Amino acid sequence: MDSATSAIVEMQIAMWKELGVCGTNSKQNC
Repeated sequence: MDSATSAIVEMQIAMWKELGVCGTNSKQNC
């Protein structure tokens, strides 16, 4: 996975955490 894709995924996870939704890629903070 290239750095650009990784950055997008990180942003997506951060957004899910703010919305209180558990992302499929990250079960942290669930």
